[in-house]
Amino acid sequence: FVDTGIRSGTDVLKALALGARAVLIGRPILYGLACGGQDGVRRVLGILKRELVY
Repeated sequence: FVDTGIRSGTDVLKALALGARAVLIGRPILYGLACGGQDGVRRVLGILKRELVY
C-alpha cells in the first residue's frame, strides 16, 4: 500500500508500477471536498481517472 504523496494519476501509476497493491488518495479528495463539496470530489476522481486512462 502507498498512503502518502499521491497528487496525480501519474503518482498512482508510479506506485502501482513499483509494486503497490493499493494506493490511498486522501489529500486530493479532501481538497476537492473543501473546494466543491460532493461535486468537487467527483471532479477530483474524474481528473485522476482521466490521467490514468489517457
